[in-house]
Amino acid sequence: MKSGIHPNPLKSPFNPLNGIYKRFPLFKSMIRPPKKVNLLGGDAPLTSEKSEKDDLVPYWYPDITVNLVNFDSNLEISSIPSFTRRFIYADRIRKQYYPIIYFNELWELKRKRIPILDEEFHEMPLKISFSTTSLLFFRLMTYFDFAIKQQESVYGEHNEFESIKKMFIETSPWLIVLTFFISCLHVLFDFLAFKNDVQFWRKKKDISGLSVRGILINSLFQFVVFFYLLDSETSWIVLASVGIGALIEFWKITRVLEVKWSKMKFVPFLYAPSFHDRVSYAKSLTREYDITAVKYLAASAIPLLIGYSFWSLKYRVHKSWYSWILRSLVGFVYTFGFISMTPQLFINYKLKSVAHMPWKAFTYKALNTFIDDFFAFVIKMPWLHRIACFRDGKGSF
Repeated sequence: MKSGIHPNPLKSPFNPLNGIYKRFPLFKSMIRPPKKVNLLGGDAPLTSEKSEKDDLVPYWYPDITVNLVNFDSNLEISSIPSFTRRFIYADRIRKQYYPIIYFNELWELKRKRIPILDEEFHEMPLKISFSTTSLLFFRLMTYFDFAIKQQESVYGEHNEFESIKKMFIETSPWLIVLTFFISCLHVLFDFLAFKNDVQFWRKKKDISGLSVRGILINSLFQFVVFFYLLDSETSWIVLASVGIGALIEFWKITRVLEVKWSKMKFVPFLYAPSFHDRVSYAKSLTREYDITAVKYLAASAIPLLIGYSFWSLKYRVHKSWYSWILRSLVGFVYTFGFISMTPQLFINYKLKSVAHMPWKAFTYKALNTFIDDFFAFVIKMPWLHRIACFRDGKGSF
């Protein structure tokens, strides 16, 4: 309101042309957060019987940012894009525009919204921040906000936007620059590690001295970790790195074993793969050492996995049975992941040699573990994966 004008229309002096009124909804309907329950208890996990409408619940905005655009020069409305123009109120008769008040949602983090899951009254926190901004910054904010909402309307809400916003809001500028530099190194070392690993196994004809069963165990571990990160909505940087690594581990199986395709007995039009030891491996001492190592490894690891799974089922909460299976497996992998190296270490000890190992790929992977330690602080990932990053870093050291 202009100075001297009362904001209450029932009191004098009041003039609606000398003020501007804006409102902002404090609630927004979003998908209900996943409910975690004890699967052995009386409560049952959420099922797919509920419709999408029933799964929408109101969320409270606890933090609102209001910007007053500091601009008092002539403004050519027709030259302004539509996604910015909708925030400007102009009086075409008097050829004037009202002060531009903008509710800035661009830097609002969805994870800070509070779901209202019952009908009871709650005292909700509310913080209103007011500041001035330039016309250039205002136009940039409306453009980015429009672009993000367009993407979300087509592809759905992306957690990557949230991760980027969180990094800019909660991280100092020098750390953002360092993160960009470290990200480049991470991609470079990942590429070099994958490149040298593929080259080594593509050229490898004789697999004597290499643990076939260790590769099978490691490929299983990699896929368990990948699906866990996918279920936890991890950053695509971490997900892409783990996913490519899992595909390479699966490809290695075709290099260390002979794969034959044959028709299935009960479904003749489908083919199923069968795996056989290569001749160079079957006739070597490596196979004997490999079988011995895995036999003792399974005798100690399987009871631990079963015990941890039942403990998790009884004492922890989960979203579903799938979540319980996945988290039990990944908890075992993160805790005892080093056991996948045991067959290869046993073979190296028996052969008294390590010349057959892909040392270039190991070197780049070791360098990347130290970068992962830094990534664990700034990139969105589950806590179990963060701890595993520090474990791998210490192991490489």
